[in-house]
Amino acid sequence: MRMLFEELPDVECPRCGIEALGEKQLGVEGKASLLLHRVLQTVMRRLLRLRFWCRTCRAYIPMQRELPRTVIGYHGCDRRFAQELIAGRVNASDWLASEKDYDWLGHGVYFWEHAPGRAWQWAEERHAGAEAVVAVEIRLGRCLDLGDTGFTGLLIEAYNAAKDEAEQEGIQLPRNTGGRDRKARRLDCLVLNRLVQLLSIHRSTGLQTIRCPFEEGDPVYPGSNIRTHTHVQIAVRDLSCLSPRVYLVRKGGAS
Repeated sequence: MRMLFEELPDVECPRCGIEALGEKQLGVEGKASLLLHRVLQTVMRRLLRLRFWCRTCRAYIPMQRELPRTVIGYHGCDRRFAQELIAGRVNASDWLASEKDYDWLGHGVYFWEHAPGRAWQWAEERHAGAEAVVAVEIRLGRCLDLGDTGFTGLLIEAYNAAKDEAEQEGIQLPRNTGGRDRKARRLDCLVLNRLVQLLSIHRSTGLQTIRCPFEEGDPVYPGSNIRTHTHVQIAVRDLSCLSPRVYLVRKGGAS
């Protein structure tokens, strides 16, 4: 399978920041495991139509979703940890990823995208009396953006792979549980972690971030399809995507 390299004007290279992308062709070769082959060949070939090449740093950019896109992420935490971050005694690159088996987007450091109000709600629930919110710039990089239906097939393939393995081992897959919102999402966590694992075998498709919009909470008024806690979550797996500058957020604004 051969991928077409095309010039992409007026877009900076996500690795070196220089606007110097040119045409080239590259053959995609190599052997893959059966599970990886299923993901890459049946799904990724539809997503990786274009590859880009930077003349300056010689980097190949295999996914259009890797092109520069920056958002502000808000992280609810306890006040002491926030103060350590702001004082520089803890770096953003030192944040510990959540590795609970029910994480909605698999393992990673979690942020609310452009949603300081939702971050404050979460912080007050989890750290009552000592709550805080910090903000950081996130470069999404190679992002599994589940707000884009083009990625649905990837999840289906990862689920089928996990299901086949569970059947071979004679075990059952976990289920999402926890009321109407299914807040304990053990099945989704397993599938997303499996997908990241499969794609990481192929270096150029390793995921750096996962992004997904979620409907959560009660209808804002009777008959409404808008929920009180609807939001967009980002799980950052590659901490180099986080800016070193972290800001303390007050209710109603940042300082």
